[in-house]
Amino acid sequence: MSLVVDNLVERYAPLGSELLSTLSESQKDVLYAIATDRVATAITSGAFIKRHRLLSTSAVQSASQVLLKRGLVSRRGDEYRVSDPLLGHWLRRLIIASTAI
Repeated sequence: MSLVVDNLVERYAPLGSELLSTLSESQKDVLYAIATDRVATAITSGAFIKRHRLLSTSAVQSASQVLLKRGLVSRRGDEYRVSDPLLGHWLRRLIIASTAI
Protein backbone atom coordinates (compact mmCIF):
# COMPACT_ATOMS: atom_id res chain seq x y z
CA MET A 1 0.00 0.00 0.00
CA SER A 2 1.39 3.42 -0.84
CA LEU A 3 2.39 5.82 1.89
CA VAL A 4 -0.39 8.26 0.90
CA VAL A 5 -3.09 5.59 1.07
CA ASP A 6 -1.61 4.24 4.29
CA ASN A 7 -1.80 7.73 5.83
CA LEU A 8 -5.41 8.20 4.67
CA VAL A 9 -6.41 4.83 6.09
CA GLU A 10 -4.76 5.72 9.42
CA ARG A 11 -6.71 8.99 9.57
CA TYR A 12 -9.89 7.02 8.88
CA ALA A 13 -9.60 5.07 12.16
CA PRO A 14 -11.75 7.35 14.39
CA LEU A 15 -14.55 7.47 11.82
CA GLY A 16 -14.30 3.74 11.17
CA SER A 17 -14.42 2.95 14.88
CA GLU A 18 -17.46 5.17 15.35
CA LEU A 19 -19.19 3.52 12.41
CA LEU A 20 -18.50 0.01 13.74
CA SER A 21 -19.91 1.00 17.13
CA THR A 22 -23.31 1.54 15.47
CA LEU A 23 -23.47 -1.98 13.99
CA SER A 24 -24.64 -5.23 15.54
CA GLU A 25 -22.12 -8.07 15.84
CA SER A 26 -23.77 -9.88 12.94
CA GLN A 27 -23.61 -6.76 10.74
CA LYS A 28 -19.92 -6.29 11.62
CA ASP A 29 -19.17 -9.93 10.83
CA VAL A 30 -20.80 -9.68 7.39
CA LEU A 31 -19.02 -6.37 6.70
CA TYR A 32 -15.67 -7.94 7.68
CA ALA A 33 -16.38 -10.93 5.43
CA ILE A 34 -17.20 -8.73 2.44
CA ALA A 35 -14.12 -6.56 3.09
CA THR A 36 -11.92 -9.65 3.34
CA ASP A 37 -13.12 -10.97 -0.03
CA ARG A 38 -13.02 -7.48 -1.61
CA VAL A 39 -15.65 -8.67 -4.10
CA ALA A 40 -17.89 -11.13 -2.29
CA THR A 41 -20.25 -13.40 -4.18
CA ALA A 42 -22.95 -15.81 -3.06
CA ILE A 43 -22.89 -14.35 0.44
CA THR A 44 -25.79 -16.53 1.59
CA SER A 45 -24.18 -19.74 0.37
CA GLY A 46 -23.03 -22.37 2.80
CA ALA A 47 -19.46 -22.03 1.53
CA PHE A 48 -19.32 -18.27 2.22
CA ILE A 49 -20.96 -18.66 5.62
CA LYS A 50 -18.59 -21.47 6.61
CA ARG A 51 -15.44 -19.76 5.26
CA HIS A 52 -16.19 -16.60 7.26
CA ARG A 53 -17.66 -18.39 10.29
CA LEU A 54 -20.97 -16.55 10.04
CA LEU A 55 -24.09 -17.56 11.94
CA SER A 56 -26.65 -18.49 9.30
CA THR A 57 -28.17 -17.61 5.95
CA SER A 58 -30.93 -15.59 7.62
CA ALA A 59 -28.40 -13.65 9.75
CA VAL A 60 -26.37 -12.82 6.62
CA GLN A 61 -29.53 -11.76 4.74
CA SER A 62 -30.66 -9.49 7.58
CA ALA A 63 -27.23 -7.98 8.13
CA SER A 64 -26.56 -7.41 4.43
CA GLN A 65 -29.89 -5.61 4.01
CA VAL A 66 -28.94 -3.17 6.78
CA LEU A 67 -25.46 -2.67 5.32
CA LEU A 68 -26.95 -2.01 1.87
CA LYS A 69 -29.57 0.37 3.26
CA ARG A 70 -26.92 2.32 5.17
CA GLY A 71 -24.73 2.53 2.06
CA LEU A 72 -21.83 0.67 3.65
CA VAL A 73 -22.00 -2.09 1.08
CA SER A 74 -22.93 -1.91 -2.58
CA ARG A 75 -24.34 -4.69 -4.70
CA ARG A 76 -24.21 -5.38 -8.41
CA GLY A 77 -25.91 -8.63 -9.31
CA ASP A 78 -24.48 -11.24 -6.95
CA GLU A 79 -21.36 -9.18 -6.15
CA TYR A 80 -21.01 -7.25 -2.90
CA ARG A 81 -18.30 -4.71 -2.09
CA VAL A 82 -17.57 -2.28 0.73
CA SER A 83 -18.82 0.99 -0.78
CA ASP A 84 -16.05 3.22 0.55
CA PRO A 85 -12.57 2.06 -0.53
CA LEU A 86 -10.94 3.67 2.53
CA LEU A 87 -13.33 1.82 4.81
CA GLY A 88 -12.46 -1.41 2.99
CA HIS A 89 -8.71 -0.81 3.44
CA TRP A 90 -9.18 0.12 7.10
CA LEU A 91 -11.30 -2.98 7.77
CA ARG A 92 -8.76 -5.28 6.14
CA ARG A 93 -6.01 -3.70 8.23
CA LEU A 94 -8.14 -4.16 11.35
CA ILE A 95 -8.76 -7.82 10.48
CA ILE A 96 -5.05 -8.46 9.90
CA ALA A 97 -4.15 -6.76 13.18
CA SER A 98 -6.69 -8.83 15.12
CA THR A 99 -5.45 -12.12 13.67
CA ALA A 100 -1.82 -11.25 14.50
CA ILE A 101 -2.59 -11.17 18.23
